[in-house]
Amino acid sequence: MSKATGYKTSARTIRAAERRHEVVKLRKEGMTGSEIAERLGYAGRSGPEMAILTEMKLLRKAITEDVEELRRDETAKMLAQAHALIKVQEEAKASYENSKDEFGVGDPNHQAVIIKAAETIVRISERVGSLWGLDKAIINDGQKGLPIPHIQMITPNNEPINE
Repeated sequence: MSKATGYKTSARTIRAAERRHEVVKLRKEGMTGSEIAERLGYAGRSGPEMAILTEMKLLRKAITEDVEELRRDETAKMLAQAHALIKVQEEAKASYENSKDEFGVGDPNHQAVIIKAAETIVRISERVGSLWGLDKAIINDGQKGLPIPHIQMITPNNEPINE
């Protein structure tokens, strides 16, 4: 078994995979299971049928792994964006506090940045939840059920962000 891929890589395993691929190719070309069995030396039509089912199972597994990897990559990108926005928001808060006049009113431009960053962080949080299917999760509370209302954002140091 290959340590890098987790798949068996013996010559026999590779030949079996090539044979399954040939079965799928011939089936796509319109040959029946019996015709494929005769051409490739299977004992009966069930051999090619099992080969096709095995290939479909392996394909589903590969697709699932690809989707999971894509979800993880996209989540990492979005969380990096959220963390960058949190820093921008913190800087804007500090600037707003420093810009307050004698009446306690700060620069509205800094306040707009704070609000826009918060809105964007919420959208990123919603997108992460959607990406992982959290929007479809239901809490059964004995009534109709309520959607999960919140995803906790954390800082790069894994500390919860206070709201």
